[in-house]
Amino acid sequence: VGGAGTLTFGGVSIHFNQAHSRTVIIDCENQTILDNTGVNVANKADIFLKFPELPNGGSTISWNGSLSAVKVTPNWWQP
Repeated sequence: VGGAGTLTFGGVSIHFNQAHSRTVIIDCENQTILDNTGVNVANKADIFLKFPELPNGGSTISWNGSLSAVKVTPNWWQP
């Protein structure tokens, strides 16, 4: 994601309160929010409740504000 606004997925909202031009990577498994250079930018986001988890099957993803794009990269782990 990039820009300012709210991203909602897995029933959880993450509000990005500062506009930025860099790509932001939300890693729900490791509970980090990094820019594309690896810098922690979690201080520019408000996470309500907890980091989201996407259940098996379909999930609704929505965003508003000036967020320019959302890309989901599966990070499945199977033993």
